[in-house]
Amino acid sequence: MSKLIYISEKTKKLLKSRVFTAIEHQKDIEKPLVMAIIKQESNFYPFAIRYEPQLKRATWYKKLLKEKDNDLYYCSFGLMQILFGIAVSFGFKKDPFSLFYPEINIYYGTKYLKNLMQRYKNIKDVISAYNQGTPKKDRYGNYKNQEYVDKVYRYYKMFGGKL
Repeated sequence: MSKLIYISEKTKKLLKSRVFTAIEHQKDIEKPLVMAIIKQESNFYPFAIRYEPQLKRATWYKKLLKEKDNDLYYCSFGLMQILFGIAVSFGFKKDPFSLFYPEINIYYGTKYLKNLMQRYKNIKDVISAYNQGTPKKDRYGNYKNQEYVDKVYRYYKMFGGKL
């Protein structure tokens, strides 16, 4: 059973302002791609969280955590639904809840996207790897998450991405 959290209109406006300011301030990734990922992952809701139980079995992910073990470390957080371990691999040193801050979430999410862009070059491959992780992307290609790739790519075009 999920619970709704009441957020005042004033708070919503403040959050919206912070989200779009954070998107504007990042320089590494085309803004329409960042917005498309956010739209698909959290629908612009900064407090989104998703437990990822399959990561408890993933040795590549456990290496990123460096011996830490807490159920929160197996979650994706915030606007871009960045995995805690991925953020840690890019230098994140705070508690997982800090990833709810739009500026922090977008900073680490775009660092990860930049890394994927350098690795894959093709935007659809980047989108696929962002969703399923690079080990699965390299092993299976896009077919495992083609619906996700298509949705994000549609949002990317809708937000004015270069085709």
